[in-house]
Amino acid sequence: MPQKRGIVKKKSKGTYVGPVFDGDNHWVCIAGEKIVLEPHTTFSGLTFFQVDLTGLSLTSCKFIDCKFINCKIQFTEFSHSEFARTTFLKSSLSSSVFLFSEMVDVTIIGCDVEEARFNFTRLEESVFIDSDLSDTKFIETKMADCIIKDCSLDKCQMVETEVFRVKFQRCVAKNGAWELRGGYFEDVTFEDCQAWDAEVLLCWFTNLVLDRSNFYKSSFQKCVIRSSKIVHTGFNEAHLIACSFIDTKLHACRFRVAKLTLTSFEGCTIDMSSLEKTDLSQTIFFETDLEENYTGKDGRFATKYE
Repeated sequence: MPQKRGIVKKKSKGTYVGPVFDGDNHWVCIAGEKIVLEPHTTFSGLTFFQVDLTGLSLTSCKFIDCKFINCKIQFTEFSHSEFARTTFLKSSLSSSVFLFSEMVDVTIIGCDVEEARFNFTRLEESVFIDSDLSDTKFIETKMADCIIKDCSLDKCQMVETEVFRVKFQRCVAKNGAWELRGGYFEDVTFEDCQAWDAEVLLCWFTNLVLDRSNFYKSSFQKCVIRSSKIVHTGFNEAHLIACSFIDTKLHACRFRVAKLTLTSFEGCTIDMSSLEKTDLSQTIFFETDLEENYTGKDGRFATKYE
């Protein structure tokens, strides 16, 4: 049953409007109209203000032109649902589930999305801004034309994700490893991001841009980076194992005390980068230019070539 228009009004400061169970259905009252909160429901043009939807099962629902403002939406089930032109603002989506969902033109701003799951979901033209994505899972998720900005990514998992034209900006993962595993990333930008101890395994990057970012003590294993630009980015004390850089430019990067084990560079340029005490003894260079790099001085902090 389609349900339209209206706004849920706050009862008093610090309280939420909770659902009523009448023996058959859960519902809330919006502008004097009874809105049923059950699976297979279409919600259109609704604004939920300070509503508690915790624990509800809203599977196979449609949310069109809806807004959730200051809402509590924890442990809520949205699997197989569709979201279009919908906004979540200053709400908690903690531990909620969006499996097999379609999310197009969805905006999530200032939200707690910790431990939420977006597995097998399609995300397009959507944004996450100033939100906590700690412990959030994106398993076999397809993301395109999205922005993830000013977000926490501690222990966030992106496994076998397909990511196209997505920009990560000023994101931070310092208190738990951000895991990227088995993913495909094309035309993706990481700008001014901090990902300490990140774990990147079996990922393929094409037309990647890493700009002013930091992967301190991170692990990269069996990754391919092709036709990319990596500039002013740090890999100090990182370990790169069996990775391949192809037709890629690395400028003003930092690899101090890093190990590049069985890692190859083909048709690349590495210039003005810091290689002090970098272990290149098992690194392969093929038609690659190394220009004006810092490799230690007077025998101190020398780069290890053999």
